[in-house]
Amino acid sequence: MFGLDLVELAIESGRGGNGAISERRVRYISKGGPDGGEGGNGGSVYIVVDQNIFTFKHLIRNRSFKARNGENGKGQNKTGKKGQDIIVPVPPGTIIWDVTNPGEKQKIIDLSTTNSFKICVAKGGRGGRGNSKLANSRKQFPEYAQVGSKGEKKNILLELNIIADVAIIGFPNAGKSSLLAALTKANPEIAEYPFTTKHPEIGIYEELKDTIVFLDIPGLLKGASQGVGMGVEFLRHISRARCLVHIIDGTSTTPKRDIKDIQSEIRQYNPVILKKPQVLAVSKLDFLQKNTHPLFAENLCFFSSKTQEGLPELVALIKKCLLESKEENNKNILPEIKPEEKTQERKPSIFRDAEGNYTVRCGQKLMSSVADKKTISSVWQILEDEGVYAELKAAGIIAGDKVSIGSKVFIWGTK
Repeated sequence: MFGLDLVELAIESGRGGNGAISERRVRYISKGGPDGGEGGNGGSVYIVVDQNIFTFKHLIRNRSFKARNGENGKGQNKTGKKGQDIIVPVPPGTIIWDVTNPGEKQKIIDLSTTNSFKICVAKGGRGGRGNSKLANSRKQFPEYAQVGSKGEKKNILLELNIIADVAIIGFPNAGKSSLLAALTKANPEIAEYPFTTKHPEIGIYEELKDTIVFLDIPGLLKGASQGVGMGVEFLRHISRARCLVHIIDGTSTTPKRDIKDIQSEIRQYNPVILKKPQVLAVSKLDFLQKNTHPLFAENLCFFSSKTQEGLPELVALIKKCLLESKEENNKNILPEIKPEEKTQERKPSIFRDAEGNYTVRCGQKLMSSVADKKTISSVWQILEDEGVYAELKAAGIIAGDKVSIGSKVFIWGTK
């Protein structure tokens, strides 16, 4: 799934480095004590808003991002190097969804309704503690160190709701792109056949202190609200515009029906959009007689992008609508990912000694569940449900290694 305004990314943060098992070696000191350093934290994946880009064009070819792993700790209390972060730039108005689980779509954040410009979407794994950090009065030289935790792996969907002051709407070949080119410095593709504009185009109108952002929506078809001609993909961009400019093809034989059809499609998609101020304008004035046109009595604005006739009047109407309009908060009620609630249950940690044996330190609840199981397969099932099984595999455990959980000791790979 990809496009200039919709793209799915596969992201993965780096794994934390393992803590080191090391002994301080100094001349004339027989027992120097532990000096194993901590592993470096894994790199994270960040989404950053960039005001200089307007689409996801830069993400179409490369849609997979993986941050670097943290380096392992070393002796002499040397901490491993932190993994390099990944920064993914996105345009303003981006909505980030979590689509990791098939069939589920949860909103992470809407960057158009927040002041945050840097969001962490995949946090790097934490580096493991070296044996110098694990020493205490009872165990002055631990012969084990903590394994770094794994990073996060997600699929995220980036959806762009382009933020513009004015959205230009209408049927294909109505003259929308010509109007955008006439009012702004944008260079949209213009031709005498329909569907020339295949993606939303942005242009900025500047006059003295006035700056207006125009958005040219690709031509809508009858049935757009049901998805005809990618109508839903284009209609969603209209929801954030402050004002709508409805362009009617002056050479159309059914201009009144054209107006009703477009208004009907918008109403079926989201009737709230029709409450926004609208300017109805008839294009291609250079090809018709204004006084004999069927819409002349409707007191609409007639203009020609080619000869510039009627454009000053159209701009004046747009400015008037923008002054009268009030920016509404168009937040949709969508399921957001809530932060995990803090509980008293201890998160499992994995330690590995110099001989390659593993120890899982966890809360009393998990420890009791493992102790109550009579078969080894049920123990592996519990560890898999708690995520410990995957953590052990990521730490490099192999068949035959010992795994200790509380007073229980298991051989990895047995069934």
